[in-house]
Amino acid sequence: MTRLSWPRACWLSAALLVGTHARAADPAWARADLLVQDTSRWPEVAVLLQVTDLDSYSGDSQAHDTSLPNPLNPFDCAAPDRQARDCWRVGLKMGGQDVQVLKQTTILDLDKLRIQQLWLIYRAKDEADAQTPLDLRLSRVMRKGVVTPVPLKPGAARLDLQQAPRADIADSPWPYVMPIAEQRIRAAEQALPASRERDALREQWTSFTERDCQFQAAVGIKNAQACRYDHMRAQLQALRPAMARSGK
Repeated sequence: MTRLSWPRACWLSAALLVGTHARAADPAWARADLLVQDTSRWPEVAVLLQVTDLDSYSGDSQAHDTSLPNPLNPFDCAAPDRQARDCWRVGLKMGGQDVQVLKQTTILDLDKLRIQQLWLIYRAKDEADAQTPLDLRLSRVMRKGVVTPVPLKPGAARLDLQQAPRADIADSPWPYVMPIAEQRIRAAEQALPASRERDALREQWTSFTERDCQFQAAVGIKNAQACRYDHMRAQLQALRPAMARSGK
C-alpha cells in the first residue's frame, strides 16, 4: 500500500473539498418565468412557465446546442422508473411544505430550442395558498433517464400567482399557446413578398395539417392541438429560407 506524505495528503484533501464545493455551487444558467395561471378549478391550479437556457446561443438556428431536455429527442425525457415521458422533475414548496404536482407538458418554442414552456397542474391545500408564492425546483430528465438539477437565476425560483395574468389553461396550455403561435406564423408569412406561390403554400400547409392531425387524433398518436403546433414549427422552418432570401 502506497503511503502519501503529509503535505501531499493535505493537498489532495483540499483539492477534493474545493471540487465538492464547486459542484455544489454550480453557476445558474437557466431562468423560469411564470407566464399565466388559472385557479378556476381550485384546489387544482394550472400554471404555464417559460424556461430559458441563458447560456445557449441566442440565435434562431435549430442547430445550436442547449442544456434543456428536448422532447423531440427520443433519448431525452424517458426515465426507467416512470411510464410518462416527462422532461422535468418538478419540486414545488409553499410555506416550506411540498405541493403535489399532478400533470406536466413540455412545449418547445416555435424556432428556439433554448426556450420552452412548461405547463403544470398542482394541488393547493387551502384558500390562503392563492396568496402564497411558490418555491420552484427543476431537474432535467436527460438521456437514459439521468436526472440532474437545473440551477435557476436568483429570483427565478419564486412564483407569485398574484403577479401573473389569468388564462384559460385548466385543461391544457393550448388555448394560450396556439393564438401566439398562429400570430408568429402569420407574421412570418406577411414578411414574404405577396405572390401566388405564398398563398398556395399557405393553403397546402393548412390542408395537410388538418388531414394529418385528424388522423393522429383519431388513432391516438397525439391530440389535435399538439399536432397542429408541431406542424407550425415545421412550417416556420420551411419559411426561413424564403425569408432569408427576401432579407427579412
